[in-house]
Amino acid sequence: MTELLSSRKSEEPLSRLAQRPDGARARTEDFESAMATPTRLTLTAEQLRELTGYKRGAEQARWLKENGFKFRLDRLGKPRVDRAHYETKMGCKLGTTGDRIDGGSPNWAALLGA
Repeated sequence: MTELLSSRKSEEPLSRLAQRPDGARARTEDFESAMATPTRLTLTAEQLRELTGYKRGAEQARWLKENGFKFRLDRLGKPRVDRAHYETKMGCKLGTTGDRIDGGSPNWAALLGA
């Protein structure tokens, strides 16, 4: 009986961790997804569907090619897009100092009002 009580006490903090601020319980998939996103090197299948508007790999590959994205096909024929390439292509990847990634210099004449 004391083992049962002690195991419940040890589970209690974990259940509190799974609580969202609104009181609803978070799903395990939500935690796994949040943890997996920053470390993934390629876009997920869902992100590819959102980007291209297509579900099938062949259609996604065609769209990516038409829009100038670099990709490779996996063994199942599904396109894989590197996250770094996607971010650069979409213009949302900045260097560590906030400089533009292309290394271009600003238009000083425009900035100085000349």
